[in-house]
Amino acid sequence: MRRNLCGGGAFATDPTNAFGAGVFNTRENRWHAEVLERLGLPISLFPEVFPTDHVIGHVSDFTARRAGLPNGIPVVVGGGDNQMAMLGAGAFDSSGPLCVNIGTAARFARLSTHTKRYPAWTRAVFFNGKFALVYAGLTGGRCYTWLKNMLFADLAAVQATPMQGRDVFAVMDEHAARVPRARRACGSSHCCAARGATPPGARRSPASA
Repeated sequence: MRRNLCGGGAFATDPTNAFGAGVFNTRENRWHAEVLERLGLPISLFPEVFPTDHVIGHVSDFTARRAGLPNGIPVVVGGGDNQMAMLGAGAFDSSGPLCVNIGTAARFARLSTHTKRYPAWTRAVFFNGKFALVYAGLTGGRCYTWLKNMLFADLAAVQATPMQGRDVFAVMDEHAARVPRARRACGSSHCCAARGATPPGARRSPASA
């Protein structure tokens, strides 16, 4: 997309996207030359890594005409979807919120300033030398649908008029938004612990040790 907007140019990426390749040195923000050498992969196969907010070019005249955009708009490298969503949710430092994103999959993410690893949590690259601790599952949407079906299976039978004709998922979101922030985080932690993962900062009970 960046090359299309700019009308060409070199391939580029940022640390938050490069991390997903599995051969990126997260401590030094560079491709892991030693790992690439062992795999027999030339580093020339991989795009140059720039800071997320680096201006890589400008919208070309051709693209501007086709898309109805002003000429010369700066185009930045951009970042990974999960990390950008965390920024949008207010995760600027380690005191920020635990972010929960449920779509087809489900992600629980929290900002960290150190490189410590936790079982079942992925340590992804964030911005300004920070890291995103991410716990991901592939059944987020399916689980949310199961919850909807369990909670509202009897709506038709009892003819619950306040609910009829409403988007049940929207109603669930409304009720979830009323839960105090601390209880929301606690519930997310319990969800992770139930699947065998210890959330960052949490302690296992003696019974589970």
